[in-house]
Amino acid sequence: MDTLTQSQFQAAFDHGAVKGVTIEPVGAQFAVKFLTLKGEAMLVVAGRAEPRLFSTVDSAVRLLHKLGVRRIVLDRLERWHPGQAALAGLKG
Repeated sequence: MDTLTQSQFQAAFDHGAVKGVTIEPVGAQFAVKFLTLKGEAMLVVAGRAEPRLFSTVDSAVRLLHKLGVRRIVLDRLERWHPGQAALAGLKG
């Protein structure tokens, strides 16, 4: 799976190379994945290869909306474990 930073995603999206956007749970948080012309990719933290995780679906949707995304799939909710937020010290 490829990785994209926010700026790389923005460039790919602006050029029509992003075919789909999905938000998926990772424990109590959420990751953003994309289907690009090259295959699957994940949004990562700039300067690192680790996934950029959001504490809520709302925070992920707000960023994606700001970047121009208007269609998002929320997938694999069976993997969402909101109880892990307290263990990791996460809010909301």
